[in-house]
Amino acid sequence: MGKREKLSLNVDSDGGSAVLAVLAPLDAEDADSFSALCEEMLAAKANELVIELHEVSTIRSLFYGLISYLHFEAEKAGKSLTVRCNEETARGFKLFEFDKYLTMEIV
Repeated sequence: MGKREKLSLNVDSDGGSAVLAVLAPLDAEDADSFSALCEEMLAAKANELVIELHEVSTIRSLFYGLISYLHFEAEKAGKSLTVRCNEETARGFKLFEFDKYLTMEIV
């Protein structure tokens, strides 16, 4: 599975939302692709940004940091970020106390 196949970015044609879906576990080598797609999300006209993590059971700590960074950049741009994840992945966000400021939806 290639780097782009692990990730999928969809932006609504009306510019309402942008969704970055993580379709398979990410490795450190995927960080550049993930970061590039996060930048595309920020640059999109969408006001609602969503990262879908419910397809994976865990993510590396590097990606928790990148998601946290995206949250603050989105906030500065007047956009909202929601992380949709399963209970297992949510535990990591809670461990790092990111759940105190990230909007999370457990699915």
